[in-house]
Amino acid sequence: MAHIPLKMSIPETQDELEKAWVTAYSPETIERALESISDKPLQQRVMHLVMRLCFRGIYFPQMNKRAWMKLIAQNRRAIFNLAKESISKRRAGQKRMTKFHSDLHGASGD
Repeated sequence: MAHIPLKMSIPETQDELEKAWVTAYSPETIERALESISDKPLQQRVMHLVMRLCFRGIYFPQMNKRAWMKLIAQNRRAIFNLAKESISKRRAGQKRMTKFHSDLHGASGD
């Protein structure tokens, strides 16, 4: 340890630090963070999620496919919510384009 904390032993400090990292990168905390930026564009929220999952790997290394699959499974709710929003926005955009093309062709045919 780089310095000796006051009023705590080194093992207590290590336990406290481990607890803080586990809490900071828990699926619940990640989900709350995404909810707190729900007014931001979808791309920013997706990037935020990806960065949290990757940055988490610094402290809790995902060294194999099984560890990554476990991480994705643990965060499936946040991933699903962003995917669902993305799909619905894409469908809404496709409907707008279909309407635009039909209005464009309908107006020129008259």
